[in-house]
Amino acid sequence: MARCAGILMPITSLPSPYGIGSLGKDAYDFADFLKAAGQKIWQILPVGPTSYGDSPYQSFSTYAGNPYMIDLDTLVGEGLLNRDEIADRDWGSDPETVDYEKIYNARFDVLYSAFSQFGKIAGDKERKAFDAFIKENAEWLPNYALYMAIKKGFNMRSWLEWPDEDIRMRKQKAVEQYQEKYAYEIRFWMFVQFKFFEQWTRLKEYVNSLGISILGDIPIYVAMDSADTWANPEVFWLDKDRHPVCVAGCPPDYFSATGQLWGNPLYDWSYLKKTKYDWWFKRIAGISKLFDITRIDHFRGFDSYYAIPYPAENAINGQWLEGPGIKFFELMKKKLGDIPIVAEDLGFLTDSVFKLLKDSGYPGMKVLEFAFDSTEENNYLPHNYTHNSVVYSGTHDNDTIMGWFETAQQKDVDFAVNYCNLSKEEGYHWGIIRTAYQSVSDYAIIQLQDILGLGSEARMNIPSTLGGNWVWRIKRGALTKEVAYRLRKLSKTYGRLEDDELMDQNNIMENLIQTAKNAYCKKVEELTPAELHMALGKAMMGEIADRWEQSKETHANARRAYYFSAEFLMGRMMYNNLYCMGILDDVKQMLKDRGVDINVFEDVDDAALGNGGLGRLAACFLDSAATQNVPLDGYGIRYKYGLFKQLIENGFQVEVADDWQHFGDPWCIRREEDMVQVRYADQVVNAVPYDMAVIGYGTDNINTLRLWQAEAVHDFDFLAFNDSKYNEAVAEKNAAENISKVLYPNDNSYEGKVLRLKQQYFFCSASLQDIIKRYKKKNGGDYSKFAQHCAIQLNDTHPVCAIPELIRLLQADGLTFDQAFDIAQKTFAYTNHTVMAEALEKWSIDLMKSVIPEIYAIIEKIDARLVKDLTAKGLNVPALQQPKVEEEEAEADEKDAKTEKKPAPVRMKLDDMRIIDGGVVHMARLAIYASSFTNGVAWIHTEILKNDVLKDWYAIYPERFQNKTNGITQRRWLGLCNPQLSKFITDRIGDGWLRDLDELKKLDGMIDDKTIAEFNEIKAEKKAELAAYMKRHDNFDVDPSFIFDIQVKRLHEYKRQLLNAFSIMDIYFKLKSGELKNWNPTAFIFGAKAAPGYARAKAIIKFINEIAKLVNNDPDTKDKLRVMFVSNYNVSYAEKLTPAADISEQISTAGTEASGTGNMKFMLNGAVTLGTYDGANVEIAQQAGEENEYIFGARVEDINRLAKEGYDPKKLYESNPGLKKVIDTLIDGTFDDGGKTGEGSFKELHESLINGASWHAADHYYLLYDLPLYVEAKIKANNDYSDRTAFGRKCLENVANAGQFSSDRTILQYAKELWKLQ
Repeated sequence: MARCAGILMPITSLPSPYGIGSLGKDAYDFADFLKAAGQKIWQILPVGPTSYGDSPYQSFSTYAGNPYMIDLDTLVGEGLLNRDEIADRDWGSDPETVDYEKIYNARFDVLYSAFSQFGKIAGDKERKAFDAFIKENAEWLPNYALYMAIKKGFNMRSWLEWPDEDIRMRKQKAVEQYQEKYAYEIRFWMFVQFKFFEQWTRLKEYVNSLGISILGDIPIYVAMDSADTWANPEVFWLDKDRHPVCVAGCPPDYFSATGQLWGNPLYDWSYLKKTKYDWWFKRIAGISKLFDITRIDHFRGFDSYYAIPYPAENAINGQWLEGPGIKFFELMKKKLGDIPIVAEDLGFLTDSVFKLLKDSGYPGMKVLEFAFDSTEENNYLPHNYTHNSVVYSGTHDNDTIMGWFETAQQKDVDFAVNYCNLSKEEGYHWGIIRTAYQSVSDYAIIQLQDILGLGSEARMNIPSTLGGNWVWRIKRGALTKEVAYRLRKLSKTYGRLEDDELMDQNNIMENLIQTAKNAYCKKVEELTPAELHMALGKAMMGEIADRWEQSKETHANARRAYYFSAEFLMGRMMYNNLYCMGILDDVKQMLKDRGVDINVFEDVDDAALGNGGLGRLAACFLDSAATQNVPLDGYGIRYKYGLFKQLIENGFQVEVADDWQHFGDPWCIRREEDMVQVRYADQVVNAVPYDMAVIGYGTDNINTLRLWQAEAVHDFDFLAFNDSKYNEAVAEKNAAENISKVLYPNDNSYEGKVLRLKQQYFFCSASLQDIIKRYKKKNGGDYSKFAQHCAIQLNDTHPVCAIPELIRLLQADGLTFDQAFDIAQKTFAYTNHTVMAEALEKWSIDLMKSVIPEIYAIIEKIDARLVKDLTAKGLNVPALQQPKVEEEEAEADEKDAKTEKKPAPVRMKLDDMRIIDGGVVHMARLAIYASSFTNGVAWIHTEILKNDVLKDWYAIYPERFQNKTNGITQRRWLGLCNPQLSKFITDRIGDGWLRDLDELKKLDGMIDDKTIAEFNEIKAEKKAELAAYMKRHDNFDVDPSFIFDIQVKRLHEYKRQLLNAFSIMDIYFKLKSGELKNWNPTAFIFGAKAAPGYARAKAIIKFINEIAKLVNNDPDTKDKLRVMFVSNYNVSYAEKLTPAADISEQISTAGTEASGTGNMKFMLNGAVTLGTYDGANVEIAQQAGEENEYIFGARVEDINRLAKEGYDPKKLYESNPGLKKVIDTLIDGTFDDGGKTGEGSFKELHESLINGASWHAADHYYLLYDLPLYVEAKIKANNDYSDRTAFGRKCLENVANAGQFSSDRTILQYAKELWKLQ
């Protein structure tokens, strides 16, 4: 084999849900990682069944495979197990260690079940394969199976202690008796080996197909308690009672002052020589079938071996005896040919051992960890290597590299640092890896723990100790694309990857050059930003095309999930896709080499496919699903103009069209062949799909977001045009395209409501037709498996009309209503995003009947079924509280005493749950009833749903309610947008957090003053970057040394941007009067869009900008206060704002915010939360500790109490002069609202707080109640900032405890608990 590199990674150390690594999917994934990393060798430890001490070097058989490694999911797939049999077992609680006791207790029970099932269901082909396996392995398998059956019968005692002397001495009659007694058990142990080798063979073939060789260990000695010793006593140096005369070990050395007492029986080399080493050569022949390369452990034992008289307490009294020497290997080569072998030649070596190694021609081992003894020259220093050697960073018997650096003498560490030119910037472990790769050794093999930079906690074995060894496991997600890329780059740089494979970024650059030439007749450096965006995007899409197609094929063959959402706020795709592909830095450098700054893409607009947290959550979920290999595809609308682009003119929000596609859209592929039609009462339109690839991070998996664009069936009427009816000629085109023109069209008018309903039905109908088409392609017209084929998650109420639409489509294909309803209910699940009853979507019956009458007719049937179900549950009885009769209806007609008054209708309990009620269709009620699950999105939100907003539903269907706390993707919201903090984290704990955010918890024990100072420097750098960006984007000037207090989110009254504005005015007045003396300069930064028809929200924007004008220009305060309202807040702006925040404003009224995700983004980037006990703030405070946040204000129970007692904000207003002064700035002439009147004016805002409005009570979001408490908390946070170390500690505690808030965690919960994908 040519010069190459490899990784040492035991099978048992792979991730697995069943307590120990196996030969299943994770092994294949690791092979893929090796391929991506440019590795040619996968070295593993012995794979035999482990015995006492769980050491792979003490096995029950030299031939058999380890039953622990059999993949249980594969057995489930073969029908030999069912999922419940393995899911309900205790496999251990720590995913990073093996609990051998629990594994032993559970594994064999499960394997017995599989064997039993095999006997019931195995076909002729499987039975013949089993019998053939037994025949092919007759040399060892019957002895091993009998040995294990007897051993199990004797409670796993060593064969030396078996109470039946005849079978212990292996007398033939006894053997026959036990073969008959344990016939079933013997067959079981044979079956276990059959399955092991079946799975092993498949894995090895796959690994080899990738151009990777498996290097496996053969221990020189076998275990005393093994089938080998019991069945072949003549091969070993035993006494007449078959006890060992001497046992193996090694004298005192680097590892142990008393030597190592292994306890293995020694060979009777004289007997073996007489038999021409037949037993040994059969052993090597068998192992060479398992492995491509064999490492002979303790190679020096063939020259001379250390014999320790038995019994012994340690290895001090042993002696060296002569081994078979070179003649053994010469005869082996004649018998078996040239078998690739690596000689483990570590420890104290004599000249004769060196000669044996040289004469054999086998490469020996060089271990860098042994090299840096500063007191002497040694053979482990790289300048002493020869080509025919294998260099290791370390072995399974010594500490990890980083563990060594922690425990080695300082002079040895200094020697290593100087010799290898190590630096903390590179990472010491990476410097050692580089040194190994640079060496002349033909083979460089690195322990995976060393690649990940793990410490002593990941050490595999401490020789001569029992317990705690062989337990380390890698956490799923630790092997990232960055790690693979870095290894591959080292392999290429140092000549260990000589094939013609090019790395992704090289392919992309070649494609980019070609696209620039073909599409624009330009060189790359001559392209405009728009052209470069298109060309590079297309080059990237070409690079992932095969992986994308493969992912689609994989998903088609398994249960999958679909995510229906009206919005997907994907953000700018270029940087994120490069990051997920693991090549962002390299492409950045390649462009730089051509004189192109990758920041030119800052000019490219975000994809305008969403608005606020709902859409950003959907985008995070898609990212997490792709990264965690969850088969989830999204369905939505490809909006032409999205919501709107926000300008701020004279302090007012001005909306203009967001033509995000004018830069081109290389990420969406038009799929004309999958076009479907959507029918309304007055219109038929084409739904044309555009597919966007959602690239997983650290995986080959790519999911799909399918977005529908509405187009006319006939987009141009030539006859009408020819008849000079120009508008009529394109009327159908315009009417169709309006459906996907704008996100959330203003629905203040009837026409706006019609368009919104059409939008929702449009993408639901198109998506369901698409799913059914895909299902029928595989299953035909048999819908009995439809709910098993897929799960559909409804993101809020916008897509809820999908439920009756699926029923309609199934009925159209021949199903009855009841059949279709049952399928729909099993297929759908619903996510609720609001606790406010007024926000639970409702549609007028008349409107729905006029637009989608067929859907309304089905909803009527669903409602009737609901009434029937609720009646059966005893709810068709009068409600305890009857609605109040309006006064005018209650008054007696005094003028006409004869007029008979009609009694008020009695309202039944179930009426408040009816889908059709009060002249409207309640979409949330439809979703709850006609789906399998309803989930809230934060703990407190779910509790409010269960106990208040949806309490009647929860009382009837408690099993349907779940909580799934929202999350964010750490790749975009830390890895991509804050590379400085990402490096800070990775340098300390490795980069496993990119796929498992719980890893951040490791930071908890590392927070000291030095660490805090480094974090503060990073925060200052990010604030400076934001200040520069705001200057370019909005022409704001701000000193980065100010505290950055940031509130960015959709503008709504309950989110209380107005409360923030009032607090600034209160602080301003206190500064002006001198009442507030200790104040750190602070920049209050806002970002928000108000819905175009939301006049009051737009008035709040104007109010904030009026405050900015005042305080920013006041000479008394401008050096202490700055207020900025950034324009057109979107994902890309958030990527700048989030890392720079010192304080995160999360101040919604308690009980109104379902969850929030902005709070999580700020937390992850090291901002403290200044907020109410609402939404996910509750869990943030629980995770990080309330002492590390600034929680203020009324809690849910307080709000409920105030409402019950009769909240009177006017009384607060009149009794508190300071409060009144602040509120009155709305009306006292301090600020100018541009002469607005009515709703949208400052006066109307003031009125709504003091006296309320026709549709709500005064101050219904409790601003006046919370304002004093809020200002107090704000001032405390400001004062605490003075101690930068203490405040920085709070910030870092937030980072360290943010693991709970990864969307990876959320999506895996959805997949397992709602969609039943895992």
